[in-house]
Amino acid sequence: MLRGRLPEAQPYHSFMTGSSELTPTEVLSVHDLHQRFPGGTSASGHLGPHDLPRLASDGIELPKGLEWSATLSGERLSVSGRGEMSRACRRCLGPVLSPFSFTRIFELCESAAEADARIDLESEELESLATEDGASVASLIEDELLLGHADFKGHETCSPHPALIDAQTAAKRPSDERQRPFEGLARMLSQPKD
Repeated sequence: MLRGRLPEAQPYHSFMTGSSELTPTEVLSVHDLHQRFPGGTSASGHLGPHDLPRLASDGIELPKGLEWSATLSGERLSVSGRGEMSRACRRCLGPVLSPFSFTRIFELCESAAEADARIDLESEELESLATEDGASVASLIEDELLLGHADFKGHETCSPHPALIDAQTAAKRPSDERQRPFEGLARMLSQPKD
């Protein structure tokens, strides 16, 4: 006969991430990280395009991948990345290579309510992060690259791609050449009734 309390069930990912090293694709959990790394930890490595699938769906390529690092100290997680990205220019559709480098510091919280309570609107460097959302270091890197380059236009100077010129020309047709879907209805309504 068992006496006393049964151990509490651990989240599934804590069984999967029981290693002594922080990996970029593991789901972050405040409880799990504090249990595994009570004194903090640092990790770094290389991520390839297959590790960051959301970038490809947004037209961002990482020809040489990227170098990443993460440092956990208490409830703060610092995530850094650097490399070179390639995107298609919006005018000529040719590739635009641009280097990037970033560091973001997150204050890890168990829940969204706790993260909202800890938001520091004065700090541009520190961001609250609820680990219940299932983020990983890799997803945080994707977020940074997607949000940090949302206003990407393309080359400083280039000639528009011929397909784009044709589309612009079609959009600028004189108004008499444009389709008028209600023209037939207007004629019907203006005809005298018998």
